[in-house]
Amino acid sequence: MKGVRGLCVLLAGLILFIAGAWFLPAAAEGGEHRWLAAGLSPVKVELRMPLACAEERKVFLTAVNLGDVPCEVEIRPVHPPTGVLPQGERVAPLEWVEVSPESAYLEPGRSEYVAVTLKPAADARGRYFAVVAAKASLPGGTFDVSTVSYSTIGFSVQPGAQIKRLALKYGPLFVLVFGTGLYFARFAPRKLISGKESRKAG
Repeated sequence: MKGVRGLCVLLAGLILFIAGAWFLPAAAEGGEHRWLAAGLSPVKVELRMPLACAEERKVFLTAVNLGDVPCEVEIRPVHPPTGVLPQGERVAPLEWVEVSPESAYLEPGRSEYVAVTLKPAADARGRYFAVVAAKASLPGGTFDVSTVSYSTIGFSVQPGAQIKRLALKYGPLFVLVFGTGLYFARFAPRKLISGKESRKAG
């Protein structure tokens, strides 16, 4: 029993030694271990109007440096890890998603607008999710402690969706113009004729 205890104490001392060797150099250089973190907002975007096949649609996100040191924030479309999306949801292929800019050098607390362009393929149908990730790193690709943030964009693809949107947008105007033209074509000549007849009678 004493031998087992001694072995446990020896292992605990070895773990403490390794932890000290890892964290002490960082403390000697800068006082504290640097924390790198990038955030994306909004975390979830839902496009209410469906996209037509091969139609482009832009969505704007905000990337922010949540850490305590200046860092490079990389923004990329990704295949999400387990838990980011509900099980069974379809992920949009990476070639459908473009991000601009793909990276930004940000001071702590500073942010940058990111344009995400969605362009589904011509044969796309149904509902998809695009997933964009932001990760912070120090210049040169190094990092101390870094986290990854995700933003999901849900959208649907329907054939003829663009025509439907145009109809909803300009339909009332078309009805107004058509109705006005029909009114003048039908009733204005009668009023004009009746006016001329009344002047002749007078």
